[in-house]
Amino acid sequence: MYRINNAIDGQPAEVLLYGEIGDEFGGVDATAFYNDVSAIDAPEIIFRISSYGGDVFAGYAVSNIIKRLDVPTVTTVDGVAASIASVILMAGDRVEMAENSMLMIHNSWTSVAVAGDARAMDEAAEGLQRMQTTLRAIDDGIVSAYASRVDVGEDQIRAWMDAETWFTASEAVGFGFADGIADSAPAIAACYVPDGRYKNTPRHLLQSQRIVRPEETPQPAEAASYARRSQAAARLRMDPKLS
Repeated sequence: MYRINNAIDGQPAEVLLYGEIGDEFGGVDATAFYNDVSAIDAPEIIFRISSYGGDVFAGYAVSNIIKRLDVPTVTTVDGVAASIASVILMAGDRVEMAENSMLMIHNSWTSVAVAGDARAMDEAAEGLQRMQTTLRAIDDGIVSAYASRVDVGEDQIRAWMDAETWFTASEAVGFGFADGIADSAPAIAACYVPDGRYKNTPRHLLQSQRIVRPEETPQPAEAASYARRSQAAARLRMDPKLS
């Protein structure tokens, strides 16, 4: 989801980018995002991110929308910027991270299922080769996004992506992913990462570590929605399971 705060004329506007990236997952829809953000009348726009990723092409669209804005932009991490959300983070004119926030980078991935006879296997092999080429092209674009900011070479960036690497705010600033630590951040809802989503998720960010209050117990409709999102693995996403 996203929300725009622009209540005071002449003051910077805030856009909150929280949760999944991509409309299929009930998250940020790139078309709606473009329509709403392009209509903002403010001298500066601050994009606050707390997301563990989502659809890579939706993320590319959001990133490009931010880059094309005519006003100064700041992208800042309120909680976590993981996967494609970390690429969106790179789009700001200035990049900041809350002191207790984290950044994660890794390789793109997709999932496939193959069933059939030998001919079907041959066709699948050709399809897998094309998909491999696509994934490598996506990774090249992601490396370029990071390389435009960081103070290390592309080989090191690729090594970090291969390993699925998590950075604290101070580490991210030290390597050049971010320009500085945010002076302050609003009170926010934590962005918990679903168990099993990534291989190296810090324990304190796992959904299973969340203390759920009785009034926060998911309702059946919410549970069904989550199940549908979990089953949408055929879409190109950013995830480490093939790394």
